[in-house]
Amino acid sequence: MLRISPAFPLRTLLLLGSVVAAGSFLFSIGQRTIQIYQLQQEEVVLRREVAGLEVRNKQLLEQREGLNNDTDIERIAREELNLIKPGETAVVVLPSPEVIARMEQQTAAPQEITGSSSKSWWERLFHR
Repeated sequence: MLRISPAFPLRTLLLLGSVVAAGSFLFSIGQRTIQIYQLQQEEVVLRREVAGLEVRNKQLLEQREGLNNDTDIERIAREELNLIKPGETAVVVLPSPEVIARMEQQTAAPQEITGSSSKSWWERLFHR
């Protein structure tokens, strides 16, 4: 008859335990490797973003330096902000009636093509 020594189950348990520990260790290393790779990719993206923001910052600083004289400030105020100096008269040019009629026809033409229905395209498609 085959006799099993008491040391046999102990060796088996130790081997099984060491295999589980090694597997757990390898799994943990794999997770950390993936995490490190993802962080490196995020670092690359953030470095590019920082470089872009530094360029934009330099542009804004140059623009600020350029706006230190009164002629640039006046030009921006007149052209972009439509401001006038005290005592000047603002003139607003209105379109002629012909131009207004032409603009109304242009805006009415797309409504004729699509229809003036308030239904959406899928409702008109399925007749609902």
